[in-house]
Amino acid sequence: MNEWRPSGLFLQSEFIFWEEFSRVEDIGDAHVITTPSNPAWRWGHVLVLHGPPQAEGVAHWREIHATCIGPHQLTPHRMLLWDGPALDPSTLQAYEADGWKFRSMDVLTLRELEQPNFYNSEIEVLQLDDSDSDWDAVLALDVACFGAEANNPNYHIFASRRNKQYKEMVAKGGGHWYGAFLAGELVGSLGIFEGDGLLRYQEIAVIPAHQRKGIASTLIYESALVGLEEFPNHTQVIVTDKDNSSIRVYRSLGFETESYSYSLSGSV
Repeated sequence: MNEWRPSGLFLQSEFIFWEEFSRVEDIGDAHVITTPSNPAWRWGHVLVLHGPPQAEGVAHWREIHATCIGPHQLTPHRMLLWDGPALDPSTLQAYEADGWKFRSMDVLTLRELEQPNFYNSEIEVLQLDDSDSDWDAVLALDVACFGAEANNPNYHIFASRRNKQYKEMVAKGGGHWYGAFLAGELVGSLGIFEGDGLLRYQEIAVIPAHQRKGIASTLIYESALVGLEEFPNHTQVIVTDKDNSSIRVYRSLGFETESYSYSLSGSV
């Protein structure tokens, strides 16, 4: 039997991180992802289905999650991921009745890099090395930008361990982390990681007090230039909610929606 591999760029790029830090088990109709090193990482404890969920599978996936994933989680949360297509109305209704929530995100790829409409020449974009102070600043930025909206009481635990994982990947040459510095202060950051012919962006963030100043677009632009120079034939990928206002920034730089990612999630 041939080994199953995802066909969509979203799951392909997620496996860059799962194969680095998680346990990945093929159970026949799905892959079970657990991450003992970071039990608060919701996206590190998921079921990756080999096809779209069916209405008659609600109880099956609930049981598989409870058995294979639940015991490993610090933050109780269940999630199913698949390549597509989206759910038909009757299937969606069956999962919603069991407490699952459907989510679709845009998977954008860089077609042709465009210079930002407003290039912020006041910031300095630098690649981070192993400086503890810089990575501590990245963690603080992450919590300030995403902690409140994550609805996760263990977010700081998750973020600090995730920060350490990113630092380890950078140290091993698996990617770069970029910081936008204004007068020596870290005001924005992002990571780009390489694998399977892809460059996947992670944690694009600008501190709230410095948003809407062209920092994000300048940071992405400078980072993308390096990616094009180092891996000219790789596909650069950003994944974001379609309702995220930042999607306009990404599109202005030459990123376009290539496909969509799908998930069902909910509290345990």
